Amino acid sequence: SSAYLLALADQCVQCGLCLPHCPTYRLDATEAESPRGRIAYMKALAGGNFAPTVIGDQHLDHCLGCRRCESACPAGVAYGELLIGSRARQFGRTGGARPGGVRLRLLASPRLLGLLLRAYRALYPMLPVSFRPLPRPLPHAPDPVSYPAAETAVFVGCIAGAYESQARASLLRLLAATGTEVAIPGAQTCCGTAALHAGDPGQARALAATNRAAFAGRSHVLCLASGCRDSLSSSL
Repeated sequence: SSAYLLALADQCVQCGLCLPHCPTYRLDATEAESPRGRIAYMKALAGGNFAPTVIGDQHLDHCLGCRRCESACPAGVAYGELLIGSRARQFGRTGGARPGGVRLRLLASPRLLGLLLRAYRALYPMLPVSFRPLPRPLPHAPDPVSYPAAETAVFVGCIAGAYESQARASLLRLLAATGTEVAIPGAQTCCGTAALHAGDPGQARALAATNRAAFAGRSHVLCLASGCRDSLSSSL
């Protein structure tokens, strides 16, 4: 709600101690690309002080959501929560017509995404530089045998399925060496972080529900993708 977002924004004392920790501020050196600048914009929108603007929304979009500002904030501003809430309102204003919608749908379909990334790896040497939006994935390391009844499970994720296959194979070899049986549920999907940061809490909740069902009954769920941990831990 607007009142809740205003309460979060009011915690900011505009001291500026977060500025050196913000990657977009360090790159651009403008208040609009800083945490306190974005908080001022989000507060003004929540309070109805002025209507949203294209430029203002662009500055909000540029935020990486890394939350480094939170660790430096002496007032304990819950910037991540404020950002997600404001982006959800932004998503509602645009009716879901946001940049990156196709990418979000792909992230929510890990199997299709995996096939496309394998094709991208094969074609990478032949593609012009302008057609290489992502680094070339390493050769895919096949996952070992999965034990469906195992209490320990591994979360694969979406794009991490292709880009972290080597690290995941090393983790599974390590677990096998300790005698730990591991399950890799095939029904798992994206953790929902990307959808949440894009302002689509509905899709994030749907993905979380899919993962809860996929990992039901597991005593331990291991995750290599650091960007997935918060969403995954809150949904399981």
